[in-house]
Amino acid sequence: MMSRTLPAGVYVISDPCYVIDREDYDVLLVETNYFGVDRQDICERGGGIFTDGRTGRQFAVMSTMWGDGYFPSNAGKSFPVDAGCIACVPIEMVQPHVSEDPGVMKIVMDKSFDVNYDEGTIIYGDVEIYTGEDGEGWDTQEDSFFD
Repeated sequence: MMSRTLPAGVYVISDPCYVIDREDYDVLLVETNYFGVDRQDICERGGGIFTDGRTGRQFAVMSTMWGDGYFPSNAGKSFPVDAGCIACVPIEMVQPHVSEDPGVMKIVMDKSFDVNYDEGTIIYGDVEIYTGEDGEGWDTQEDSFFD
């Protein structure tokens, strides 16, 4: 398991395509080479820690083990995914009021925190999201959290 850290702050955990403005999202895809699809410094499936050129803030994006679906966490929240990844982004990077959506989790970190990926488990601080190698606990249902 490899680990990196993000600085203290208020963050949102979600599929980045749900929380980042579409135009900004498209720019980030290009700036990060599609969120590090070819990088394996933290997650063997792609992802890492990046810097937003607009805000100068660091954020993390990790690929899920099996792409899209609904993934449970140890925080009692499930995360819907349509972009094959789950991000931890500073609140400054997200659209207004999006942190209140059901598939989004807002976290306040008083100090720097670890970003990890361990055999399908995405870890942002104390939050573990299970995208699991055996698929246990995830659901590829067609219903949307945002309908």
